[in-house]
Amino acid sequence: MEIAPSAQARQTAEKVLQAIYGDDFAGCTVSLDDLAAIIDASIKEQTEINREIIDAFKKVVEAVQLLSTPPESGEVKDSKQLQEVLGVRLDSIREITSKTITAIDALPKSQG
Repeated sequence: MEIAPSAQARQTAEKVLQAIYGDDFAGCTVSLDDLAAIIDASIKEQTEINREIIDAFKKVVEAVQLLSTPPESGEVKDSKQLQEVLGVRLDSIREITSKTITAIDALPKSQG
């Protein structure tokens, strides 16, 4: 059983066909639902990509938040150890952000 295209995809398909064939679709050989299914598949694919990007970004933010949280007072004995702990954390934050920037730069660019 085939799932019907979304209302958004159907409206977009109708606008496309109207732009090409006019309001009466005279001469149109493709069905509105067939075109809407193509548009719907594209929307769903982009939605999944967006969801993956948001999930990855959430993990990055959570990691940076964890690393930027000050250590408990009992975890650090003196200022030298505090400096070491903070240095390691800053290095980790820098590594995470550098990898994130690289990953964002690798994403396909919009053609719009």
